[in-house]
Amino acid sequence: MDKGSLVSPLPHCGTHQLQPRDQFLIIASDGLWDVISDKSAGEIVAATMSSIGTGSKPCWRPNEASATKAAERLVEAALKAGSRDNITVVVIAMHWDQC
Repeated sequence: MDKGSLVSPLPHCGTHQLQPRDQFLIIASDGLWDVISDKSAGEIVAATMSSIGTGSKPCWRPNEASATKAAERLVEAALKAGSRDNITVVVIAMHWDQC
């Protein structure tokens, strides 16, 4: 690839061993990450999922509706922050049997 190119075909990748304390996973395109920090995205998802999830703390259980709504709110936040790129977001709710 040319060093002057603005587009890279190489994805940013990392690893994380999932733990029972992990409540969700966010997979998104740079249209989100260019304007929303990891921390802000996590806060948006946590707030959304806890307000829609079933049960009460510490036995809160995320559900499909809360994960979908969280993804929608991340897209809305990216648009509001001025993203002009394509925005794709998937939120995966973790279902650990802790209760």
